[in-house]
This record gives sequence, C-alpha cells and structure tokens, in this order.
Amino acid sequence: MMKRLLLALAVYLAASPAPAQQVLPPGQIDASGNLKLGPVTLGKRQSGKLTITPDTLQILGSGSTGDASGLSVLLSNGFTARSLADRFTLIRTPEDFGAIADGQSHPLSTRFPTLAAAKVLYPFVTSLAQEIDWAAAQAAVNAASQVSFSARDYVFNDVLTTADRAVTYKTQGIQQTRIICTAKPCGIRHTDNRLGGASANQRGTFTMKDGVTFITKIADGGTALSIDMRNQIANPATAVYGGPSALDVASIQAIGDDDFVGQGRHYWTTGVELIDTGTVSIPDLNVMGAFTKSGTTAVKILNITGANTEFWFPRAKIKYMETAFSIDAGTRTFEGLYIYGPSIVGSRYAFDLKGVIHSIDIAGGHIDANDSVLRAAASSRNSGAWFVRGNYLQLSNQYLGSFSSGARLFDVDGVVHMKVVNNHIVSFETGTKTQIGFSGAGTSKSLIDGNSWIGFAKATAWPANAAGTLATRNRVTGSNIYENTTAISDEPVSGSTNYIERSGTGWAERVNGEEIRFGTVKVTLDASGAGVVAFTKQLKGMPDIIKITNAAFTPAAANPAAFIYNAAGVSRESFVVAVVPNPGAVTVTLSYEAVARAATPQ
Repeated sequence: MMKRLLLALAVYLAASPAPAQQVLPPGQIDASGNLKLGPVTLGKRQSGKLTITPDTLQILGSGSTGDASGLSVLLSNGFTARSLADRFTLIRTPEDFGAIADGQSHPLSTRFPTLAAAKVLYPFVTSLAQEIDWAAAQAAVNAASQVSFSARDYVFNDVLTTADRAVTYKTQGIQQTRIICTAKPCGIRHTDNRLGGASANQRGTFTMKDGVTFITKIADGGTALSIDMRNQIANPATAVYGGPSALDVASIQAIGDDDFVGQGRHYWTTGVELIDTGTVSIPDLNVMGAFTKSGTTAVKILNITGANTEFWFPRAKIKYMETAFSIDAGTRTFEGLYIYGPSIVGSRYAFDLKGVIHSIDIAGGHIDANDSVLRAAASSRNSGAWFVRGNYLQLSNQYLGSFSSGARLFDVDGVVHMKVVNNHIVSFETGTKTQIGFSGAGTSKSLIDGNSWIGFAKATAWPANAAGTLATRNRVTGSNIYENTTAISDEPVSGSTNYIERSGTGWAERVNGEEIRFGTVKVTLDASGAGVVAFTKQLKGMPDIIKITNAAFTPAAANPAAFIYNAAGVSRESFVVAVVPNPGAVTVTLSYEAVARAATPQ
C-alpha cells in the first residue's frame, strides 16, 4: 500500500508543471521514517501516520478547487489547531464578501444583472444602486461579531447597521481606514435596546477604538457614527454611573472630502451621536464641518436616563461645526462633562447644554466660539434667555475667544462651586462694547482667579436669575488682568454678597469681602465743629472702622486734641466728623480710611 502511495505521489509531482522539467526518483521512506523524493524531504511517518511538512508548498496552475473549510490551521505561536471555518466565523472582513475598497463607486449593478441576483448574496439590499462596498460590509457584520477593515477606502451610500448584540470593529487608524459616503443617510449606526443587555444593569458592548475616518461627499451628510443604547437598564435611577457603559470608542474622524482644500462645501450634520449610552469616554475625536453652516453638531448626547452619567472627551478637535457639544439631559441630572485639552475653533456655541448638570470641567485647551462658549437651550422659565444649571463648573488653562457680539461669552444659572482660573479670555467684538465675559445668574461660592480679560464691556456679572435667586459669595480676585475692558464687574444686586477685588479713585474691594474707602477731602465744619465726609463710592455694608487724620485748617488754627466721628451719623454713603476742641466754623482738610468687613466667603 505504501509503495503504491509513493509511486502515485512521484507520478503526480512529475506531471505537475514546474519552472524546470526534471525527472524525480521514486519516493521512499528511509530508516528514520523520512518521506523523501530524491534530496527533498516531504515529511515523516510515525506510528503508522504520515505527516507532510514541506518547506514550501506551491500550487501552480488554476485548477485547484474544493471545500477547504475543514482544514485545520495551527498558528506558529499557537497551541490549538482550529478549522478554517471556525476561524473565519469569529472575524470577517468586507473583502470576504466582495468589497473592492478602492475609493471608487461600484454599484451592485456593475456586478449583478438584476436585484434578485444581488439578493442571492446580499438578501438585505433594496436597489442595484447601492454600493458593493457597503453591501459587503453589511454582510460581514451580519455574519460575525468582529469585522476587520483594512487600510483602504470603502465607498458607502447607505448606513452600516448592527442591532441588539455585541460588535467589534477593527480598523487601521485615522486616514488609514476610510469610509467614504456619497449619500444620506450613511455612516455606521449601532442600536442595542435589549433590556439589561447582558444583565439587569449592564449595557451591551460596542468597540471601535483603532481609528477610522468618515468622509462625506455631500452637504448636510447626516450622522457619521450613531450609538443608541436606550432601555437597557432595568433601574436607571439607581444604576451607578448611568449603568456601566461597555463602549470602547476612540480616534473617530468625521470630515468632508473637500476639507483639506479649504472649500468646505461638504460636511456632516452630526459627527457622533450618543443616545443613553451611560458613562463613556471618547478620546481623540476629530470633527470638521463647514464655516457658517447652521444646524451642525460635532457631538450630540441625548436621552440620559441613568444617574451619575459622565462624559469624557480628551483631546477633542472640532472645527466649523455650529455647536461643538450638545447635551440634552432630559429630566435626569447627569454627573459631569469633562473636556481636557480641546481645540474648538469656529463653532457658534462650544457647549450647548440643557438639563441639570452636576459638574463641568473644561481644561487645558483652545476654544474660539463665534457667539458663546457656554449656553443652553431655551429654558421654560424664560424663552428669551439662555441658561445652564448645575452644581460645579471649572474652566482652566484655556484660550477662550468670541468673535461676535453675543450678549455673554459664558452664561450660567444657579451653579454652585464654580471655578474659572488661568484662562485667556478674549472678545473680538467690534464697535461699541456690549459683551459680558461671564454672567453667573443666581450662582454661589464661585472663584474667578488668574484670568486675562480682553475687550469686554464687563468682565463678570452677577445678576439674580429669573427665579429670583441672588448670586452670593462669589469671589473675583485681584489676580485677574483686564485689558480694553470697560468694567470689571457690575454693581451688586441689593442683598447679594459677592467679593470682587477691584479698585478706583478713593475705593477698593478685597476678595476677603472687605470694602475700603479712603481719600483726602476738604470739610466745612459748622459752628459746633462738625462736618460730613462723603465716600467716593457707596459701601455695600456699614463701615465698622473709620480712621481720621488732620492735614490743615483754613484759616489756620491750633492743633486740636482729636478728630472723632459720630457713630449715629455713619451710613454706607458718608459719616459725620467732629473736631475736639471745637475750632468753630472753619474748613479742615483731612485724610480718612473707612473699612466695612463682610462675612467670610464660603
């Protein structure tokens, strides 16, 4: 039997095409069990089993056919051999299903004569105008939970969709794997609305972390990436961090095909849409739109149902989208928005927030907003005003700019523990200055420190909000720098207690709440030797320390024993001074300092 096998193998190999014709000797098995054809060792026979292990296996010609799915493959560093069928079930590529991915349009009509013929391979297609690349990618994600895209250009004219299961997209990086959209809707949409996902309080998984570029070739191109995980949490009000999010998303770029040549006619309507995803972090997001196009949003977050939901966007780069970040929390309070190292340029609104937000932390970046860095959708309390409501806001180490005459660069309402530190804040408003840098309606316990304010009518303002809540115990330190700014802050609303360190002729206000009034004035005394000293600026509180020193009398008089003030004659506008002994009705020049101590800020 073995001799017949060796003879047949020799005959087959001799008959096969070869680069150079040669006569092979009969095959034989030597004493060590090696299967040899002349000097070539093909394998070894051990325990009655013949294993073929050639150094190189080359099949020449085009006649090799047959089902190889049952063949087992062992990786060079692996431990278990697996069948090809098993291996390809776990991860697929669009190329497995016929993708061309050369960046050119290849509709189904170029491969199939009828829609019925296309449906044999792609049963979900509806038109021969649909792109082969899209159909192949959809077939791949329908067949496997992991789909690998090469560093190639895939042309889509429809949405690649997955639903109610875990999905992993493996890509090759920004500007390496490129999805080119020629119609709307397009891009990638994942929905997972199974109650509980994997359990009662766990969401399903979605992974796209290796970098991908979405390119639209039309204006108002729809949404590049949409992830919808509504209804997955059984008890959203008690789920920690909004329910554990299983999103692993990073390095998403959404641009128009003409962005790089500066034309900007093609743009996405929305870059990334997140619907009730729970807490999520998306680093290195890059969205570029078209300047002055309204209705565009880089990141849209909707339908927050879980408590303590957080959103993190490190190193986001957004340009020419009308709104960079839009968040509609609905009726839920969400925990926080954290933006670190952003570059936001040419957006009308950098942050458009609606709902109750517990904390906002924006640090270490560059923001140029055409209208307002921070705003919210129209409040039901006052449809003509903009509000942000929350408990904590921190802006730090940023360049913040506004290019138009929006009323307020930052507009916040009811924020507690706000912190705006070490920012370079600029208004490029032309003509008469009307813009307020920071308006904190009804806010409290805030710190404004170390900022540079340039070009504002007023750097800060602290009005009561529409509900009548006063702004109290906010501090603006003397470490702020003001250039080409008309006023440091507005005058306090009666009853409010804000500590603004500023000064002018004859007055100063310290961040510890002290108010100081000082000066050298001429006072005409009456016959009893008393006169009134008016402060250059009204105090917010009653003075509790007044110091008086003598300069000179007119006409000259002997040095009196003392200058005293009448406690009954002290007010926030002035105090009554008396000279002892009484010099009569003369004019006296005196210097004074009055201090009103406010409560310590909390």
